[in-house]
Amino acid sequence: MTEPADTGATTFSDFLQLINHGDAEITASERLREMLDTLRAHAAENQVSAKGSITVKIDLTLERGMLKAKAAISIKTPAPPATEATLFLSREGNPTAHDPRQGRLNFATTNGGAGETAPRTV
Repeated sequence: MTEPADTGATTFSDFLQLINHGDAEITASERLREMLDTLRAHAAENQVSAKGSITVKIDLTLERGMLKAKAAISIKTPAPPATEATLFLSREGNPTAHDPRQGRLNFATTNGGAGETAPRTV
């Protein structure tokens, strides 16, 4: 009795399972789970939509009838939201936190702080 011919992997998922004895497929699944957890946490913490990507790169080399395959799976997670600062340009053109068009109030303690009353409880 003859054995049926090995037709090999006919789908991408079958092929991915062949690379490194299934480690590539396991790694891809782990990265997917990591991405989903990160997206959910990012969306909940920042009250915004979350976007990321998964990249599967497979390098193939056919040499003397042997197909060598090496897989790399990477993810790109959403960046934390950037905070914004409001700054002004000084007359010299340098960034500053103070609006140069407005005067400044200079607070000073008089009498060396004498005459101040201690806080009281009500």
